[in-house]
Amino acid sequence: MKLFIYYFILVLLFFSCSNKFSDKSIVGTWNYDNKLFLEEQKQFSSPKANLSEAFDVIKMVFTDNEFTSYLDKQVTIGKWKIEKDSLSMFLDNHGWKNYFYKLSNNNLIIYDRDFIIALKKEK
Repeated sequence: MKLFIYYFILVLLFFSCSNKFSDKSIVGTWNYDNKLFLEEQKQFSSPKANLSEAFDVIKMVFTDNEFTSYLDKQVTIGKWKIEKDSLSMFLDNHGWKNYFYKLSNNNLIIYDRDFIIALKKEK
């Protein structure tokens, strides 16, 4: 019986850890995808800024509670959390800011007033 309990705990631990980094997790490395941006842009009546017109490298890396964003050679480090269906990001100079976001099928789309940040997860 003890062996069964240990086995059950081990299986439960395995599944809880494996889900943390699934395609439904924000944790990972994300690269800007212009095609995805153009698809999202069609949903809005007013145009949104296309970041790929200003930057060659657009990348975000999320760990458990920190993120690093790369816009060409500009590197920004901050904290993140998900609360009440919003992606909240913290920068020392700006405090917490909330963003509407969508996360599905290894796509992460972050909406700001004038921007759509359309990212695909690296495999």
